[in-house]
Amino acid sequence: MNETLRIINERISIKEGFLEKPVPDGILEAILDLGVRAPNASNMQRYSIIVIKDKEMQKAIRAYPCSVALVFNVDLNRWIKMCDAIGETYPFAGVSHFLTGVVDAVLCAQNIAIAAQSLGIGSLFTNSIFRTDNMSEVFETLKLPKYVFPIITLCLGYPEEWPEKRRSRLKRKGIVHTETYHDFSKEDIKDIIDEYNSKDFVGVDSEKVKALGFKDYVEWIVKEQIRRSVGKSARTNLWNSLAKSGFLDPKYNGLDSE
Repeated sequence: MNETLRIINERISIKEGFLEKPVPDGILEAILDLGVRAPNASNMQRYSIIVIKDKEMQKAIRAYPCSVALVFNVDLNRWIKMCDAIGETYPFAGVSHFLTGVVDAVLCAQNIAIAAQSLGIGSLFTNSIFRTDNMSEVFETLKLPKYVFPIITLCLGYPEEWPEKRRSRLKRKGIVHTETYHDFSKEDIKDIIDEYNSKDFVGVDSEKVKALGFKDYVEWIVKEQIRRSVGKSARTNLWNSLAKSGFLDPKYNGLDSE
């Protein structure tokens, strides 16, 4: 296994916490430079990154306490203003360009996470920035203009300790399909559930899960996700925030009859 493969294989989410030790500015700048080297659609880089070191601001956007939090946004504001500057109208396709910006941003974020790991800096992704009852507070805190929308936060720092065991991932049978999508038979689903319930897979003692009143890990994680799911007000807030940001405007999605 070469060095690149080793780093990708060893990257792990740091949930145990980060030390009160800053990531040096020079290293942070190098990591960011590597991030923006990520592939993106038409080399337009429809995203932006907000670097947040202030702990109160990290708390306000629901990031985990860390040396530095990077907020990745879908960002069409830059291109819209560039088009205005040359007397053109940005060919905005709403949801289509929003999804493109999501992909661009996540590719950049993953580049940064891998680069950080290679330098002994831990990372933790969280989508809690848009899983809130009041998105307007996030927009106000970050001073986000129209056509900019936050999608994920990457927390970076030096771990208090590196976890000894990484969680496994599903085998290719549950993830990779050849030529066309292979829908799952009942036997396939049983095998996948058994894999999730394996202690070697999730590192969770089944007896501890049962002691909590669940029959297995799968039941526990499903009910945990239900418990943690956002309420109706948060879902409405998310939809309204997307609309206010311009990404659901019928005119820009080819749905306006005029």
